[in-house]
Amino acid sequence: MVDEQAREILVKALLMGIGSGYTSEDLLYASLLNKFPVEVSDEVPLAACHVDNNLSIKILINLKSFMAEYGHLEKDKQIMLLRAIIKHELMHIVAGHMLVFNKRIKVEGYKFESDKDVVLDFSDPLVVFLFNLAADSIINNSIWDFRFADAKFISPEEFITTVLTGQPVENAFIGSTKMELEVLTAESLTAYLYRYLEQSGQLEEFRLKLMLYNFELIGDFYKWLKRLPEHVRQTVSNMIKQVIEQVQQEAEKIIGFGSIKASFVLRPQEARIDWGGILERVVASMSGSEKLHANKHRFNRRYNMAPKIERKGTPKVTVLMDTSGSVEEKDLQAFASEIKRLSKYAYVNVFTYTSELGHEVYIRSDEYLIHYRGGTDLGTAIRQASELIEKSDLLVIFTDGYDKFPTTISKFRCTKIFVLTKDHDKDFEKQARTFADVLILT
Repeated sequence: MVDEQAREILVKALLMGIGSGYTSEDLLYASLLNKFPVEVSDEVPLAACHVDNNLSIKILINLKSFMAEYGHLEKDKQIMLLRAIIKHELMHIVAGHMLVFNKRIKVEGYKFESDKDVVLDFSDPLVVFLFNLAADSIINNSIWDFRFADAKFISPEEFITTVLTGQPVENAFIGSTKMELEVLTAESLTAYLYRYLEQSGQLEEFRLKLMLYNFELIGDFYKWLKRLPEHVRQTVSNMIKQVIEQVQQEAEKIIGFGSIKASFVLRPQEARIDWGGILERVVASMSGSEKLHANKHRFNRRYNMAPKIERKGTPKVTVLMDTSGSVEEKDLQAFASEIKRLSKYAYVNVFTYTSELGHEVYIRSDEYLIHYRGGTDLGTAIRQASELIEKSDLLVIFTDGYDKFPTTISKFRCTKIFVLTKDHDKDFEKQARTFADVLILT
């Protein structure tokens, strides 16, 4: 039975973000949630996507189980965790994860660090389970609310090891993989996990363990489809696909929602900005007691610093890199090149952002792995990174400016620089020049 009271609880949770007000992404999720029936159910551990007998996609939520597991948390953390769980289910739907059932998908070996390709047979329950594990990993890694709720994570590899060794599986969410894949998608991560089990000779043992313990993951929607007669599965899949395409179009209309399955590698090339000169000016602008020395020695790849200068003696720089759907890949490549060059002269903390602060990018000399592209909300990202920015000597923001300008940036005492793409929003540039220096990539 559809429960409007449960829907109201979930919508309120989605619109109760950190601090006051809500973001464009909060509105997106609330809008998407209103497109699907919500049903309170004791049949799922916490929540799930489900296709009912009327071929309607709905969200199942077990509020009793949620309170039993997380009722001890502070109210704010309960809200953030509930937001994260419902976002998780909606992402499963928008990404079309349920449409892979009964298909065969070839994954090329280079995408998951293998010399051999893998064909994933989604009529095999084991492959379906690994796909759900992989999809959960990628989805959860993109939902910042989990971090604010202090949720506990376990990587897909750790989960598999725990199951194989017969240890009890702790109450934790599936987190990011420990493997840096060339192309990170739900399919490539599934192929990696499948090959990992196959090469270790544990594939059938893992299959048996799953059967014995009847493991289910959040977002499990495959059992219902499996019960359908084979001749009607394609018809059902087509109907579900139409619903998903409509939701994806709505999501694009609201904030340019990107694919949560996608990631890609940025390889820095030649930079054009004189970051050494800029950092000298930053140092010169400080008072005598605050002065630091820009690092001009040979770059130490291990520490991102020169060996002749102590860490405390270099300027502290926070970088926010816009990886939203409106930024073209060539501009992201240019961002990466400039950040690599900047890191030779200072201690740099690099974070991506879309509609919220993303993940820290650990600088390497050859590449950056970028995950998840969606809408843009620099104001939220700045608020979430405020403690780090306050301790910085320089804040550098790489963006195309297609966003509402965050005037709250004025409260930070550090030097501020916006690096804008060649094709950027001119109104954003005009406002940025009021609060910061502006550089334009050409």
